[in-house]
Amino acid sequence: MTDQTTECNEQAAALPARQLTRARTWTGDTEWYTPPAILEAAHEVLGAIDLDPASSDAQQELSPVKAARYHTVDDSGLDVPWRGRVWLNPPYGRGWIDRFVAKMVQSYQAGDMVAGILLTNSATETKWWRMAAGACDAVCFPTGRVRFLKLRNGALSRGGSSPSHPHTLFYFGPDPSTFAKVLTASA
Repeated sequence: MTDQTTECNEQAAALPARQLTRARTWTGDTEWYTPPAILEAAHEVLGAIDLDPASSDAQQELSPVKAARYHTVDDSGLDVPWRGRVWLNPPYGRGWIDRFVAKMVQSYQAGDMVAGILLTNSATETKWWRMAAGACDAVCFPTGRVRFLKLRNGALSRGGSSPSHPHTLFYFGPDPSTFAKVLTASA
């Protein structure tokens, strides 16, 4: 056991100094748009998107996949019932993401939401992530980082930096095998 401890200490001593992460320089900007490939996969799994409760006019106008109904920061999706097939990429800010996740879980458990897909960062240590994981029917961890889009000159284009954390897609619904097949192929 002493040899293993010595080897471990030598490896630890060789690690470089910790660098600042992008998370420490977060701007607070919550207007990041879902890439088309993820929305197309969600549409394929759900068949259609009846509601996107945390969207924007730009996302709905410029995206190849549109929701039948959507809400923006100006008319909060938290204040309306969530029915049918729901797509949710919530605002990730503290105090918001937990409320949106709770609403999705409650809507699904109440039977109002037939099926839904939730995209969040993989903050596995948080109560809201564990709530979603405990209530969903399947989970997908995309390979690589999700490159969200920004609105620039009237078009959606890749943001200037890569996210500092991985993401999770949660599936709520009756067909987890289709979710797994489609998301595995596109993630």
